[in-house]
Amino acid sequence: MGIEAAKSNICDVAELAGVSRMTVSRVINNAANVKPDTVARVRNAMKACGYKPGPVKNRKGRSSGHKRPASYRKMQVALLSGFESFLLNTPVYGKVMHGIEQALAQRDYSMIVRKLSDHSPWRCIPPKIDGAILFQVPTDNPRLLRELRRIPCVRVMGATRKDDFFDHVTYNNSQVGQYAAEHLLSKKHKRTAIFWSGNLETQYELERYDAFLAAMTAGNGSIVDCPGIFVDESSHKNQLPDVRKLMHAVEKVLKSDNPPTAIFATTDIVAAGLYHVLPHLNMIPGRDIEIIGCNADELYINPFGAEKPATIDIHPELVGRRAIEQLFWRMANLKEPLNSIKLDVEVII
Repeated sequence: MGIEAAKSNICDVAELAGVSRMTVSRVINNAANVKPDTVARVRNAMKACGYKPGPVKNRKGRSSGHKRPASYRKMQVALLSGFESFLLNTPVYGKVMHGIEQALAQRDYSMIVRKLSDHSPWRCIPPKIDGAILFQVPTDNPRLLRELRRIPCVRVMGATRKDDFFDHVTYNNSQVGQYAAEHLLSKKHKRTAIFWSGNLETQYELERYDAFLAAMTAGNGSIVDCPGIFVDESSHKNQLPDVRKLMHAVEKVLKSDNPPTAIFATTDIVAAGLYHVLPHLNMIPGRDIEIIGCNADELYINPFGAEKPATIDIHPELVGRRAIEQLFWRMANLKEPLNSIKLDVEVII
């Protein structure tokens, strides 16, 4: 069945012809840099859709010569998330959100938060926005990607991608593993354990593991590899450590012939769990064994009545503020090359 003329638009033509909206626009405006077969395909699609472009003076875009005044800005930015909403309230991501909100408030902008649905996620994009911050937004949906590329966007947090479609602001994840190793080596720990998921598909943990191993090796140290799922999957939203699994893993490591004198926990939840487990094994963290985590927030540590371990601070609020700075730069520099920005992390003792 053909698309009704009254409802057809340039997006319908582009989809039917298998080209971008920009290509359709070039064909409509008789641009010279379009291949003849593409022109024919687009014109056939326009005919099939019943789409008729308006008069030149009424068309949007560069060809009309019309420029919107600066006052046209909608003063709104969308935060689009592929996360479940509860994750945006966890300590690290909550701080990223706070940094974003602060930076927008300083510019008198408001923020619209949208969780993208699994079905037709592009329909969740608010219509009246000047740009968007993308928080774990998938880019494998062609329609969603096409709609996002129509507006200035910046990805925040998440893994670095070789072939990205947007500017990206995050922290230097490799520094997390490197600085953890250097901290432990500076305290004379040559034999250290690393507790991580062991999932090679989890890029952020794999980067930390590789950097930690490289730094320990460079400092003539050695590691005890302790992979495992140490998060309690039965806990509310998987935000608590699996104490039993941790207990078993720690006991096994400490009873080995060459036990470690320190532990690097690649996630904050596991660091908190270690502080709960070790006293049951007559080990006092910081005295009998050293621990360093990553963003070991008080919200995780305090329920177990222990002080914070040394931690790698990824400065999540700063990441959020820097993402907004990059978004406003992108809004003013639409044609500039993409930027990937990694902020330095810091050891907090």
